[in-house]
Amino acid sequence: MYELCTCVIAFLSQSCEPFISFLFLLLRVCPTGTGRSRFLSTFVAKLPPLFPLPRWLGHVVLNNFLDQDTHLLASAQKYVLDAEAKALVEAEQNGAGDGNGGIMARRSLYVYRSPSEKLQARLALFFDKTLPKVPNRSSALRRMVGISKEVTPPREITLDRYNQHTKICPDSLACVANCDMIRRTSKVLAALFVAAKLIAASSTTPTALMTKINQNLGHKTVAVILGILAVTSHLATKLKRAFYFAYPEAKRDRDLEKIPTLYGR
Repeated sequence: MYELCTCVIAFLSQSCEPFISFLFLLLRVCPTGTGRSRFLSTFVAKLPPLFPLPRWLGHVVLNNFLDQDTHLLASAQKYVLDAEAKALVEAEQNGAGDGNGGIMARRSLYVYRSPSEKLQARLALFFDKTLPKVPNRSSALRRMVGISKEVTPPREITLDRYNQHTKICPDSLACVANCDMIRRTSKVLAALFVAAKLIAASSTTPTALMTKINQNLGHKTVAVILGILAVTSHLATKLKRAFYFAYPEAKRDRDLEKIPTLYGR
């Protein structure tokens, strides 16, 4: 995750009875270095005891939501860090030391008067006053002067779910491992059914077992079984992909086309 979205957000859903009677979602982005943060989230919900939701399902849904904004934040971050770095250098040149008294870099980037922009401006003002006091931040910022001219990393890097989430999440790794197991099992079972059918059908001296297999495994039955195994393998493959890079530009463009439909009603 990127430092530009450092904040704490609490969300309380409306009642979704009888399926979900209460849901509280907490999103926290904790800075781990200059220009880097770690996204943390959890939720508390009252769910029917017969419908427990696996943790990895919440991770997939949340990553789908984060992918819509993360690349934008990665694109904007270099300009914010560059502005802060230049403000720090200017403060030092004016005799203000290392800027511990606060530097107005982020606050000046917000100029609109909308309620959401005012909230971000107040948050930026808080960052301007507090971030310069972070140990070793000044030395890191001095190396970032002119960073806005650098090329933004491609979407395959900024939205790489595996390196940013999956490989450090036991629930997601377990889901990926289960998907691999389901795919392998589906292929093995499909091969066994086909082999059993071919051997039983082509045997010139069929045994009682081969005769029973040939009677029970008709062409339609084999086709249905292979179809079910193929669908199962496909769904497992699709689910596994959700834990890797899953938001290319084509999918982004389709989401953008939905905006007039969602907000034009």
